[in-house]
Amino acid sequence: MSHLKVSFSVPELAKLAGMSRWAMGRLLRTAGVVINRSGHKRVVFLSEVKRALPALWESVDEYQALS
Repeated sequence: MSHLKVSFSVPELAKLAGMSRWAMGRLLRTAGVVINRSGHKRVVFLSEVKRALPALWESVDEYQALS
């Protein structure tokens, strides 16, 4: 059984997408994705990414399937 992460930090998502964490944060905010704070960490739930940025969701989903 594969382990599917339900959330990623903004820097983790940025790394998966090959962009800076600032650019990813800007993209997420512009798309209306809710960015949650957990201490100092900014966390994004994949359900939010799937809703607001379906192309990014597809990429993350494919990446996790290959991992």
